[in-house]
Formats: sequence, C-alpha cells, structure tokens
Amino acid sequence: MNQSKQSPPIRRAGGHQQITMLVLRAILLSLSFVLSALDHSLPSFVPGVPGMSLGLANVVVLFALLFLNWKDAVFITVTKSIFVFFLRGPVSLLLSVSGGLLALFVEILLWKLSRGKVSLMLLSAAGAMSHNVGQIIAYALYARVAVWILIPPLAVMGIVSGVITAIVLKAIYPFMERWFRTHRSYEGEGTQ
Repeated sequence: MNQSKQSPPIRRAGGHQQITMLVLRAILLSLSFVLSALDHSLPSFVPGVPGMSLGLANVVVLFALLFLNWKDAVFITVTKSIFVFFLRGPVSLLLSVSGGLLALFVEILLWKLSRGKVSLMLLSAAGAMSHNVGQIIAYALYARVAVWILIPPLAVMGIVSGVITAIVLKAIYPFMERWFRTHRSYEGEGTQ
C-alpha cells in the first residue's frame, strides 16, 4: 500500500497563542471601527467647531500600544483612518491619518523614553493634544487657510478626551493585565 505524504500538523507549539492574538487584534480593529463611527455620529462638543469629537477609538489604539506593540497600534491607526475615508471622505482621511500618526508617535516616544513608567493620564493627554495639532497642521496645509484660532478649543478638548481615554484604560487595565498573565502562563504549560 502506497502511503501519501503526511499532512503537516494542524497546530504547532504556540499555535493556539498565535490564533488567540490574531482574534484579539481583529476584535480591537473592529472595536476601533465601531467607536470611530459612533464618535462621528455624535454632535460636536464645542459649539462653532464642526467635527470636534472625543476620539473614542483612541482608547483602542492606546490599548494596543500598551498591551500588544507599536506595530499593532500603527496598523489599527492607519486601518481605522481608511475606514473613516469610507464614512466621511478624503479630507477626513487626511485629518485622521495626520492626527492619529502624530499622536501615536508622541505616545510611543513617551512610552519608550519613560520605559513604560509614564502615567496613563499624561500619555493619553499628550496623545490627544498631539492628535489635534496634527489635524490643525494637515488642514492648514490642505485648505491653505489659517486655522490656528482653533488651537485653544482643541487644546482643551484634547485634555478632556485624553483624561476620558485614561480613565477608561485605567478601569480595564487590571483585568487585561490579569488576562494576559493567565493566558501566557496557560500557553507556557500547554507547549511544554
């Protein structure tokens, strides 16, 4: 009887962990889409400044930076911005990418320089303020108009949204830290 080649094993050591992390990344990306759509459906929080939002999806991006890695945070930021393009058009894509990447750059820089010891409140507020600065610079270059007058309300809104993001992250941080610790120890036992 001729035996055909054996098929490769379905699950390698650590394969379960890879699948779990893939699913977690997919959930985070989906959550960023939902929060972004919700954010854009709410009315502006600052009268006279259209499009002003809380930046709810930034909770997901900052979560990815803290619990996964900076590459996942960049991927979520860029993919979320492409999603915003389909919701609101090319100008929104420009604002989302410019603000999101500048905010993420500042957050990564603070996180790396402090070796993970920066407070969530400072990290989040710096990211939110940088997001607004990135959007102002991008819009000023795109529209060729002086929008610098928006800096004061956007600075205040950046601090408010940064504090809200930090509060949400502080609330879920212990649960997620425990989940990651348990998951890693379970995976370690399973692959030995």
